[in-house]
Amino acid sequence: MTPIIQRAVHNPGGDSTFAQNFQDIWFVSLARANNWDSGYYLDIGAYSGIWCSNSALLDFELKYSGISVEPFPTDFGLRNSEVVVKAMGDVEGKEVSFGGVGQMRLIKNDDGSVAPSLRGGGAMFGGTGLSTMITFPELLKQYEVPQFINLLSLDVEGLEYPSLLQFPFDEFEVGAFIIENGQVKRAPHGREIVELMEKNGYRERLVENRGVDGYFVKDKYWGVGDELLKKGERVHPFGSWGC
Repeated sequence: MTPIIQRAVHNPGGDSTFAQNFQDIWFVSLARANNWDSGYYLDIGAYSGIWCSNSALLDFELKYSGISVEPFPTDFGLRNSEVVVKAMGDVEGKEVSFGGVGQMRLIKNDDGSVAPSLRGGGAMFGGTGLSTMITFPELLKQYEVPQFINLLSLDVEGLEYPSLLQFPFDEFEVGAFIIENGQVKRAPHGREIVELMEKNGYRERLVENRGVDGYFVKDKYWGVGDELLKKGERVHPFGSWGC
């Protein structure tokens, strides 16, 4: 479905969510339970400002501010978010090559092979785009990110674990992490992600209908108990293209 037709038949946010699987509504519940009336987010691998966005609702409903890191950003015109046109990774300044279409996007390795992401395994590399990596230490320093980040959403096509290894957990605290492939059984580094997060005090929360994502929250922000484990599974409206 082309973007023009997609926009004609579906209005992002029209069914109360901008996210692919209610990630944004889940976070709003966590924020309200912790009285995070104002806040800050990092949406890493944001994809679009309104389609499949984990942070758009935070702008529109909670009036948060934050940063969206996205190598090929679209539809951020109505957002409060500052957009960083880079690709998150583990080597500062490294050039990376993307291929695929939309949510079937994948990354090529230096040898031409595909980075080990599970998204859209059959994606065709019909078109290629180049971007430059930014690491967490450089992002946090350059953009003067506050030491408490209410939400960090991470979806970087199989590079989640290498990117997280660069995150300065001793200097910054996060209210909630939502990490694609952040589950023990997810390839390529699901188990390592869970172990890294729990080592740093972020307990994996087995949220219902979590799809491919891992949800990580410290005990001190989980005060409402297991009520936050409940999350619906979204049935995508016609024309939403999975968003």
